[in-house]
Amino acid sequence: MAIGAMAAAFAACGGASVEPTPVLTEPTAPESSGEDIVAVLATSDIAVGDNRIVFGLIEPGRGGIKDAEVVVQTFLITDQGIDGPKQTAEAKFITWPGGIGGVFVVHLSFDEPGPRGLGIVMRETGGEEIPVSATIEVQAESLSPAIGSQAPA
Repeated sequence: MAIGAMAAAFAACGGASVEPTPVLTEPTAPESSGEDIVAVLATSDIAVGDNRIVFGLIEPGRGGIKDAEVVVQTFLITDQGIDGPKQTAEAKFITWPGGIGGVFVVHLSFDEPGPRGLGIVMRETGGEEIPVSATIEVQAESLSPAIGSQAPA
């Protein structure tokens, strides 16, 4: 198909006529329901200590995923590779007011700053487990005031 388009473009520009060569195409596999699912993080201030991580799982053409069991594992990313899982926690779906959509929430704790991998495994009712991954950067200190502390002036 691309060769045919190039031939038409050359002919339109006054170039020599070119016979298109047949192009063999590989058969395509049926679309997998999970390969395109993306984790979209809503939490950006992640620091050493306890954290509430908020995220959505989005499937192109379908939108946000709501009805799924979701488990999150954390992995330490080092120069030597990936170490873990360090912790495993179940994420809970929280419906937005109005009931149209929502987000997943998981509570995770980190003991040192640095890059982390999130291994997210989702399973919709009656479906297979679908792995999704994301990376985060854990900071030494949070940018947000601690609960109960005075707000900055």
